Amino acid sequence: MKARLFPLLMILVLVVSGCGGKDKASDVDPGALATEILEQVKFDANLVPIAPEAVENWYFLSDTVTEYAIYINGDVVPAEELAVLKCKSADDVAQLEAILDQRLDNLKTAFENYQPMELTKINNPVRVTKDNVAVLVLTDDPDAQKTVEQLLK
Repeated sequence: MKARLFPLLMILVLVVSGCGGKDKASDVDPGALATEILEQVKFDANLVPIAPEAVENWYFLSDTVTEYAIYINGDVVPAEELAVLKCKSADDVAQLEAILDQRLDNLKTAFENYQPMELTKINNPVRVTKDNVAVLVLTDDPDAQKTVEQLLK
């Protein structure tokens, strides 16, 4: 009896473990998510997308980044920005976080003597990471964190 039951239990375990629902974040299109954020979060600046050939001037993207959507303020002030980075696997998301950390460090350096009142946004960014997606939003909108979290559910 035990010899017959064991293979059946193994099959059941394999079937159940393979039937997990797919997480929405793993299917996120960074461009579509960025568009939703731009529509639902209040920005004082007119954010514009960074051209792919110019992205390295602002973000030091690694090969880990498989897709992205980045919007910056073309007028520099206010310090408002939106970045949605996606990598292949949730195992690599720490590298996305490091890219966002580097960007924030660069912004702090740029604004501390130029427009120090903008440091409030830079020091308190909206950051949401889920699975293989990392989002950075710089805005004064008090509901931005909640909005981005809802969009990534």
